[in-house]
Amino acid sequence: MFDTKPKENPNIGKDIKGIPEKKSSGGTDEVMQSANVHTMPERFLPKKPKSKVSGKQKVIISAIILIVLLSGVIGGIIYFVSKNINQSDDNQQVVQNENTNTENENINENENTNTENENVNEPIVPPTSGEIDIDEDDLTDEEEIIYMTNSRRGDTDWDGHIDGVEIQNLYDPLISDELLIDSGLITVYQNPTFNYSIFRPKTWLSAPIDPETLDQVLFTPDSETGEFITLLVEPANNLSLTEWKDLNYTDVEFENFSLSDKPALRSLNSLEVFVKVNEYIYTLTYEVPEILMDARNFQTTFIMMLNSFDITEVEEEDDD
Repeated sequence: MFDTKPKENPNIGKDIKGIPEKKSSGGTDEVMQSANVHTMPERFLPKKPKSKVSGKQKVIISAIILIVLLSGVIGGIIYFVSKNINQSDDNQQVVQNENTNTENENINENENTNTENENVNEPIVPPTSGEIDIDEDDLTDEEEIIYMTNSRRGDTDWDGHIDGVEIQNLYDPLISDELLIDSGLITVYQNPTFNYSIFRPKTWLSAPIDPETLDQVLFTPDSETGEFITLLVEPANNLSLTEWKDLNYTDVEFENFSLSDKPALRSLNSLEVFVKVNEYIYTLTYEVPEILMDARNFQTTFIMMLNSFDITEVEEEDDD
């Protein structure tokens, strides 16, 4: 049998006074540090418990995690916004292209408008005499306005004479048996240079082409029809009325007429009348656009002016 009793260390119990004592300035903890002290191997020592995370450390860790998460969220937002901006730019470019196409469509519409204008420029059908004289009283609708007559009744004053005939014969169409000169509807134009006078509607204008010579006067209606009447005085140059007509109007046919109780000539279309007084030829002309040739707005007024024309023949002085 083995003796299991541990052997005693012969050094135990010996006087240790002989061992020099190390002085320490730090306290008694360093006493006997130089002695040979045996310690148990570390693997046989009890394990130290793991250190616990303090509350302060938890706060710091949480803060770090929160910062990381926020950084990720902010980065995602920035990426999303930048991507949407790029998409918006692409959409704007697409819209611009669509607008360009719309402008092209508008150009096509303008072309259509031009086509409509071409249709408007087609020849206009001239009005007929019945369309400009509804009540058939020899006064056109334009003349009904001038003489203040009833455009729906041929005889405004109920005297048995239609309005147009009364005006042609210098009578007032509004009052029975009254003269046109007293009606207030006309004005008398007088030319002192060539000694004539003539009626014109009160609403018309009379103006000489040359205020110094007064040889040509225009009588212009307050209308946009383009019609007007002129009275021109020219020297006869010792020619008779017929000779003067043959010299100046070779292609126009005339008929005998009377103007201011003097022999005159009138064109077959009734637009020109010539009369010779003293050594002058007086020409009255009704200027009408070609399109209105068959529907003249002021034919009755022209006849009224012819019938009102009055000229004083100046007697030549005897040289003796």
